[in-house]
Amino acid sequence: MMWPFNRTRDKPGNKKSAWERVLPAAFTRSTASVEGSEVLFSAVTRIASSCAMAPMHLYRGCQRMAGDWREQLLNRAPSPKWSGYDLLNTWQACCEATGNGYLLKVPGPGGRVEALDVLNPEYVEPVVDEDSGDVWYRIEPPDGKTLLIHGYHILHIRHISTGGVKGINPVKVLTGTLTYDNSIKSFSLSQIDGVNSSVVLNVPAAVSAEKRAKAVENFRENYKKSRGSLIVLDAGITATILAKSPIDAHVLDVERITTNRVARVYMIPPHLLGDYTNSSYESNENSTLEYVMHTIAPRLRQSEAEFNRKWLTEREWAQGFRWVRDLDALIRTDALTSAQVDQQRVRGAGKTPNEIREALRLPPVPGGDVLLASRDLDTLERIVDGTARPGNGG
Repeated sequence: MMWPFNRTRDKPGNKKSAWERVLPAAFTRSTASVEGSEVLFSAVTRIASSCAMAPMHLYRGCQRMAGDWREQLLNRAPSPKWSGYDLLNTWQACCEATGNGYLLKVPGPGGRVEALDVLNPEYVEPVVDEDSGDVWYRIEPPDGKTLLIHGYHILHIRHISTGGVKGINPVKVLTGTLTYDNSIKSFSLSQIDGVNSSVVLNVPAAVSAEKRAKAVENFRENYKKSRGSLIVLDAGITATILAKSPIDAHVLDVERITTNRVARVYMIPPHLLGDYTNSSYESNENSTLEYVMHTIAPRLRQSEAEFNRKWLTEREWAQGFRWVRDLDALIRTDALTSAQVDQQRVRGAGKTPNEIREALRLPPVPGGDVLLASRDLDTLERIVDGTARPGNGG
């Protein structure tokens, strides 16, 4: 069996077995599923997709290490069944649906990581070694042998945790809300058979019971033959149609409350889940910024910290290596705002023209690799050394 799946050797004189020295970090698992709620499915899908849009890159200082084998493995083909996007999407979706997402660093024969794979959270249980304090992960597949893997080999993202080992399941937090929502909707659906329009016949009191019954029977036959489009009434008889709506206003209120509670638990602006009741933003950028800063950025920061802790050596960390999620790939603005930002970056020596062109998928131009400054405009070197011509806006 490969080395990450082996338990460390027992210490001499330790009378406890390996299993007895491992303490469960959590015993409960939620049976709730995102498949049972449209709004919950929408929340999980939106967050997972947004996080996957921010790729993970390896940097050394400000330079991206595009040639590093880990960078290429993660972003091109982390395993035969995953692309880089699918891996990050599924990893985050597992976290949002169960409170925990587990990413296994699969080793090759020489110990070097040759693949990354997302584990099913239902079969994984974090445990703590009471001797060393190390976190291990017990994997119990339904049709296989139980495995015990050291925490260094599993990248673990989680929702907030009171113990620091296993995250709280947000679906479990919403159990009461989702149960009530489903009950109301089920009751509403059961009433659909009675939503057809009803007809009230007003028969004069002087009419005998026999004639009244005959009038009702004649009406029913004519109404049935015409498929509800013809009403024939005898003299003195009037008809009133009572229309029933299949949509109960109370159901809409319950759905709005459910949407707001799901949004609150997942820290999503309610309008992103379809509730525009109290949404008020000056621009689309303000709405996007709130979502990115309060919902997505904390999750990306957690995944960065986990990669930096478990997929960088101490020496690499000291040399300035860092895993970074690209938030710029997530934030999109309108064309006018993007043009203004690019212009300010060029004029302020923040980016070269060719760097802007590269982001726009345009080929470089001669002389576009030097920084420019607003004078208006000249090269930064000429402005610093005082050789800039006064006529250039100086």
